[in-house]
Amino acid sequence: MPIRFTIDPKLRRVNAVFDGKVTEDEIVSYYDALRADPSFDPNFDNFADCRAVDPQPDVKGSFVRAMPQFIPFSPTARHAIVVANPAIFGLARMFQLANKDDSNIEVFQNLDEARAWLEKPKK
Repeated sequence: MPIRFTIDPKLRRVNAVFDGKVTEDEIVSYYDALRADPSFDPNFDNFADCRAVDPQPDVKGSFVRAMPQFIPFSPTARHAIVVANPAIFGLARMFQLANKDDSNIEVFQNLDEARAWLEKPKK
């Protein structure tokens, strides 16, 4: 599966790794799996490592713009998205801009910077 995740209740965080040719159906399945996991709390933050995603995923911009409507995280959950190539950076920024409060979403090219941002206290 191109999307694997672990839930860390102590850190109140979902850690997801996206790998290979990610599709829209796989993203929906990932969100469904989160909802079904008894240790998932919608208020947890989300750390998404997308560095190994194929630069041409099977994900349309219209899907990314609609994602805020069906993600299982609360509006106050923070999302740190780490990318390695420009195409995925563009999709991540599109997701950021599609959210009403885009200050809870940041796109990074560095894992340590992303983790440091998530470790800062919420405002």
